[in-house]
Amino acid sequence: MKIALIGTGGIGGYFGACLIADGQEVHLVSTARHVEAISTHGLRITTDDGDRVVHPASVTTDPHHVGEVDLVLVALKMPQLRAGLDELAPLVGPHTVVVSLQNGVSAPEMLVHALGGGHVVPGLAVIVSWVEGPGHIRQIGGAPGLVVGEHLLPASRRPTPSLPDPDAPPTHSGDPLPSTIAELVAALRRQGVRASTDRDIDHALWVKFALIATFGAVNTLAHATIGEVRSFAPTRALMLRSLEEVRQVAATRGVDLTPTDLSGVLDQLDAVSADSTTSMQRDLTAGRESELPDLNGALVDMADRAGLDIPFQRTATAVLSLHALRGHV
Repeated sequence: MKIALIGTGGIGGYFGACLIADGQEVHLVSTARHVEAISTHGLRITTDDGDRVVHPASVTTDPHHVGEVDLVLVALKMPQLRAGLDELAPLVGPHTVVVSLQNGVSAPEMLVHALGGGHVVPGLAVIVSWVEGPGHIRQIGGAPGLVVGEHLLPASRRPTPSLPDPDAPPTHSGDPLPSTIAELVAALRRQGVRASTDRDIDHALWVKFALIATFGAVNTLAHATIGEVRSFAPTRALMLRSLEEVRQVAATRGVDLTPTDLSGVLDQLDAVSADSTTSMQRDLTAGRESELPDLNGALVDMADRAGLDIPFQRTATAVLSLHALRGHV
């Protein structure tokens, strides 16, 4: 496959390297500092097993230099995606599949609006990774996972929404699985990624959304690690309040987050390394642009449209927006 990878951060860099190692024709579209480093030294991935360096078919800041591809993996954070939507058009031909890998639930519809129906498939990354330096990605923990929806989204849709088992074989719904998606899953599996497809990808996205919206908001408000937050009764109660409010908003979007789903999210939060923080927390603390408007802010917007009161999310968004305005937590 001819693949364009947009964004070489922790997620994009890691999965891009896997696809390059599998022999796919991968073109990286990134910022100037990463382009210079990767052009000179290759893309370096450091894991618990050591280092490896791979060399893409090309690396550029300009998608026009790549042209139309079979598959686009969009691994930008939401603020960068919003600013860069127009840059995707040169990559997309009549049969191009575009996989969104953003946190939250807004990116797929944003991409459909920009590119039209029949191209976009929601995706979900399960990975702990970050940028160590230009062209250098660090990944820790177990084997990363990637879950991809089975169907291209139409030009308009009403969301019809279980975090799937990434070890399960690809599932099929009766309609043929788009060949590009099947090839992506197979290529990543050959490189040790726990890749799978899910016919109910909306539900999976909301389960992850419940986790990251809760983790990010409570941790950042408390200016604390997850270990401190979950072991202190008042802040643990805020975690539970947050999960319940996400469940209420999901229901207005046609997604049923069950008590088992929320219990599973809480189990994941209890299992995270005690010294962990979130990317939104780190961005706000450092004065960088964060995903707050697209995570907790998006929840508040959806609740407002549905006439739903979610006081914790509203308070968290207001306070953290002030921190963002002044440039630090």
